[in-house]
Amino acid sequence: MELKWLFNPAILVSLDFILGVTSFCFQIAFLSTCILATDYDLVGTGIWAGIVFIATAAVAWKMDGKVNKLILGAGPFLSFICGIILFSLNVAALSDLNKVCPFEINGTTVKVKYHCSKEIGFDVVLMLCGLFSIPVNAILVLFVFNIIKS
Repeated sequence: MELKWLFNPAILVSLDFILGVTSFCFQIAFLSTCILATDYDLVGTGIWAGIVFIATAAVAWKMDGKVNKLILGAGPFLSFICGIILFSLNVAALSDLNKVCPFEINGTTVKVKYHCSKEIGFDVVLMLCGLFSIPVNAILVLFVFNIIKS
């Protein structure tokens, strides 16, 4: 199976745009439906990572050298860092399920205080957006480095 199509910059930029829109939309959906379970330290990660992914895709679409090289070089690197942060913070949020989905323990029965499958689902989608953005933006950094070097 050949993966040469994966190293096409136009496909990588499109994937970065799709990941940005997905991350932004799912973080907004999380905030609008899961107010009770919101950890306000994590609120901005999906929104800001989505904005950075979309901005990187918009700037990288003009990879013909007409864009300032500092902006062209900083975008994919910043998106790479945002992907790592988005992934790691959502993994940390999922690893502490007692905060995400608190339980009441009365003797031998365990009762969930509120239904929390939506919160876990949104965290998983945001974690996957971060996970997929890491290699996409790492390859974009290499493409941009070659453009800046030449």
